[in-house]
Amino acid sequence: DQSIYQIFPIDRGEEENPLSCHSIVEDVMKQWRREEMEYMVPVDFLSKQNEITPDMRAMLFDWLILIHIRFRMAMHESLFLCFNIIDRYVSKTNVPRRKYQ
Repeated sequence: DQSIYQIFPIDRGEEENPLSCHSIVEDVMKQWRREEMEYMVPVDFLSKQNEITPDMRAMLFDWLILIHIRFRMAMHESLFLCFNIIDRYVSKTNVPRRKYQ
């Protein structure tokens, strides 16, 4: 089992730089990968919903993108995190249509 760090060593050439934390990079990357796998949303998570459809999800995400653009939010990561939080919540909870809007 090859770690993501071995595939993509993000600190290549920084071994002598004390600010790069070279000694812990591989451990940090392994931990991030474990957490990513643990909290990943199943591909078929919407199939377990009684009222929410993929089209409703797309409409909600389109609206969130418009809000993001309208308020000129610079951090795109916050938008992607928002999508992830919504999907993770919906994957664990049966959400009524009226609460999804």
